[in-house]
Amino acid sequence: MIGPAYGHNIKPFLDFFDTHHNYKLTFAFDGEDEYSESYKNIEFVPFSSTPISIIQFIKKIRKPYNLIWHHGAYSIPVLFLVNLFHSKKTTVNINIWGPVLLQWAIQKNIRGMLYKYFLKKADIIQCNWYGTKAQIDKFNDESKNVVLPWGIEKSFFIESNNPISEFTENFIRQLPDDKTIFFYPKSIIPQTCHMEIVEAANLLMKKGVKNFIIYFWLGNLHNKEEIDRIRRTIITHSLEGQ
Repeated sequence: MIGPAYGHNIKPFLDFFDTHHNYKLTFAFDGEDEYSESYKNIEFVPFSSTPISIIQFIKKIRKPYNLIWHHGAYSIPVLFLVNLFHSKKTTVNINIWGPVLLQWAIQKNIRGMLYKYFLKKADIIQCNWYGTKAQIDKFNDESKNVVLPWGIEKSFFIESNNPISEFTENFIRQLPDDKTIFFYPKSIIPQTCHMEIVEAANLLMKKGVKNFIIYFWLGNLHNKEEIDRIRRTIITHSLEGQ
């Protein structure tokens, strides 16, 4: 597996492989290391841009693993090394975490061309969102692109008495009791399909379905032009404040 050795996104994967001993995991990472001391049943392999580290990384990925599971895939050098040196017996799965990679891939420049090439060369493109798959389907073999939602990390189901913030309390207090509530927590850029949700809301309204409210919960990226386009469409369809 290749990914970051820090943060909440990778932790459930490490938890799984550390406790399921019928799998053997080698985890290659660069940058910050938050977890290598905590997971004794996983082999952690740090790598960097130094020649020695690159050689060690190549030696690792040349082994005939059953699967190379590449999380995020934000680094072109790593994509290049995996594509060039992985064993032909190994299945390569690229798990796209967020919309940034898609933004890069659609650009008409060298970086965009490289991302398209490496995505096409992978055996599986794992998407966490159906909107992500729809975007990749436009330039990649659809049979390779699959949606495997991560679900919710198990800690969300553990009861807690920790106090919530004033902002959260106020937000929950103003939620309507008589409407179906839909959250869409994503960065607002053209690739995250907010406009499609607005159009779906408009279709529901035309069919007389009005007992719902949609919240666009902001993510890491905010494209001002896309936000303005979405706002104009909402106003045009008279959806604001419904």
